[in-house]
Amino acid sequence: MKPPMPRDPYTRDKFAHEIKTARKVAQEYFKRFPQDRYQTEAESWRDLHGYNIEFTMKRLREPKPSRNSPLTRRRPGSKF
Repeated sequence: MKPPMPRDPYTRDKFAHEIKTARKVAQEYFKRFPQDRYQTEAESWRDLHGYNIEFTMKRLREPKPSRNSPLTRRRPGSKF
């Protein structure tokens, strides 16, 4: 019996909008899920009929710890 597939740490959201609206949606997505914490990116896009575009946004399911997080702060006297 095969072991279960590991859970993908990324989630993807697909959108289809008119180009101007698509740009606003992507900007809001980056504001909501900042690239430095969620590794957010526009994974793919394609032109649809007329002025519409379909695109997929990819991001981490859980944010990476921030620099100010207790998990990432250096302890005094620590080399690392």
